[in-house]
Amino acid sequence: MSDGSQSTLVDIESGEEGTSKKNREWLTEQLKVDDNLKEKGLASLDKIYGDASGGRTIFKCERKADGRGPPEPTAVAIGPYHRNCKNRLKFDDDYKLKITRFMVRYFGLVAEKYLEEMEWNEKDVRNCYDKDLCEWSREELPRKLLLDSSFILFVMDAFSKTELLTFEFFPEYVALHLHIREHTEQIKLDLLTVDNQIPFFTIETLLDCFPQDSSIRKESIEELALCCFDDLWPKKNKEKVMSIRVPWFRHLLCLLKEERSDEVETSRGAPYQFHHLLHLFHWSRIPKEGYQMDFEDRDSRSALQLYIPSATELQKSATKFKKKHSGSSLHVTFNRGLTFVSGVINIPVLQLYNYSKPIFRNLVAFEATPANSVLCFTAYTACMSCMLQREDDVKLLRERGIVASTNYKDAEIVKFFEELNKEVEGVEMPDTLRKLYTDVTDHHNSRISKWCGTSCCSTA
Repeated sequence: MSDGSQSTLVDIESGEEGTSKKNREWLTEQLKVDDNLKEKGLASLDKIYGDASGGRTIFKCERKADGRGPPEPTAVAIGPYHRNCKNRLKFDDDYKLKITRFMVRYFGLVAEKYLEEMEWNEKDVRNCYDKDLCEWSREELPRKLLLDSSFILFVMDAFSKTELLTFEFFPEYVALHLHIREHTEQIKLDLLTVDNQIPFFTIETLLDCFPQDSSIRKESIEELALCCFDDLWPKKNKEKVMSIRVPWFRHLLCLLKEERSDEVETSRGAPYQFHHLLHLFHWSRIPKEGYQMDFEDRDSRSALQLYIPSATELQKSATKFKKKHSGSSLHVTFNRGLTFVSGVINIPVLQLYNYSKPIFRNLVAFEATPANSVLCFTAYTACMSCMLQREDDVKLLRERGIVASTNYKDAEIVKFFEELNKEVEGVEMPDTLRKLYTDVTDHHNSRISKWCGTSCCSTA
């Protein structure tokens, strides 16, 4: 061995277990370096999958010049976008504070834990919104989320109770509960307004801040929320079931997995994490499969004008209409008879109420956001607006038991879909609706079907 080599060995100071001091110092310094691999990886996934939402899940809806667009809240503002709402809201931050204090005193809510969680996840919360929340400071953001989450959770619990229980804090509970009950419908509609939302995980986090034996934790947050909206039409699709709950994720990778995997969202059950209450409501009402749109299709396809004749016109080609009894309230199907002479359009019962218009407008608006990829309400609106063009069309479906008896008259139902259809004009429709239209049109244009239909109508 040369003298130079010996000199080098002398310079090295041995540390514990044979590791030199200088090497340990070097290793310590190198391990401090942040390679930003998570951000780079998410950026790469974004390029590969083309996620148009950019990870945002709550979008501010701009009202059109003619006033079209989701209505503004009338009872309560949730989240940042309606804090300066022109409507006089019945439940302000002071009222939400009363609910929060009540939950701390009587339900054992650990509010400090929640504030700490929201401080820790501040960036994730802000990233859910498409607008900068500059009006909410770092200190104010957790507080606002605490008040909004407390209000939502109290409302869910209140609406799920069929009777008032005799708690030891009965008078205090009644004081809050009855005031909420007076404005039940308004509150529910506000909680389903597309841009009147907070991230779903912020509500779930609040539930975790209650003691394990608390009565409010008897059900999952999803089931508690769905129970709250149980009386609203469209009714919950009983075929949709909650999958095994998994930890919620706070980054783009979860959204990519959720939106790219048909098996997760449309076949096997719920997605990994709901974005907000409206997303949960939407998922619970749509069919188990179909109506999926890839982001590439939404961007690259030209929006073709799809059309089928009205119900009375379709009747002239031996097309029958039958009431569908199972599945989603939105899933319209078509099948031809064995001889291919007659055809049957299966339509779930249509029930329109005073609250139906704002709910549909919000759900159509939600489907138009980049974070969504299932256009079921959009397709249903387009389909029904084609079939129900005149009062005679509504009358025909009413005779078949498809249009239920509600406050809506025949002319009002036609107008309902005519106005709602303006919200979906020019939208590229999913292949599920394209196939339905193609099958119905092919049958309608069949000579033998038209001959048979005309003969039957003449005989009748």
